Amino acid sequence: MIDYNTMLKIGEILKIAGENILDAKKNKLKISKKKDGTLVTNADLLSQKIIMEELNKLFNGEESIPMVSEELVEDGMVVEKAFHHFFLMDPLDGTNSFINGEDTFCINLAYIKNNIPEVGFIYAPDYQNNKILWMGGEKIGSFKEINGKNIEKITAKKYNQEVGRTALCGPLQKISIEEKEKWNIKNEEYLHSAIKFGLVADGTFDIYLRKKNKACDWDIAAGHAILLGSLGEFLIDSDFIYGVRPHIAPSLIAKGGN
Repeated sequence: MIDYNTMLKIGEILKIAGENILDAKKNKLKISKKKDGTLVTNADLLSQKIIMEELNKLFNGEESIPMVSEELVEDGMVVEKAFHHFFLMDPLDGTNSFINGEDTFCINLAYIKNNIPEVGFIYAPDYQNNKILWMGGEKIGSFKEINGKNIEKITAKKYNQEVGRTALCGPLQKISIEEKEKWNIKNEEYLHSAIKFGLVADGTFDIYLRKKNKACDWDIAAGHAILLGSLGEFLIDSDFIYGVRPHIAPSLIAKGGN
């Protein structure tokens, strides 16, 4: 359904949404609370609007592809049974980081078919003063683009138990002593958002450990696809179904392949 050229076009859509997120931040950022107590901004909603409109244009005349999004679910969308194929999106992952002036926020988008994330996109419009796009999937490979230049194919680091590993984890979680011993972790870093998946997929880090907490399926689907496309491994409960309520993601491990 999504070939290499279509993937590039979708990547361009995310870049447009990313620029609008940054513009919203420079101007008057509006912040409100959702029903679950988490925060949402006008930038989240603007990003969602742009991506949905542009995807509709891109696939105009073809079979309609359903969209499941964090903010659509917040507005009352209920999915009891997964669609055959659909897009799963978080239009602004790391909203708290974004509000606090940090750079670890991104847009997540995945195309899912038969419960398999086939192609994923993670776009960080201001990470370490760069605009970074990770994208790809198992069938077409995974790629990284920095500041709109030089799209490069990426490969996750090959797993080696004898070599000390660098690990990522969310800031609200800690890597246990047992996990450090099991995975031979020597260094660790704590970051917000799905950027962590991109940093494992491109070989910057060796492994990302995520324990079950408030993460949802739209937080992990894009990273799942990109990891598989970079010859990495995405270890998750095989019974997990994307795109249906309650949308809570299980514990997972993202790492380089053996």
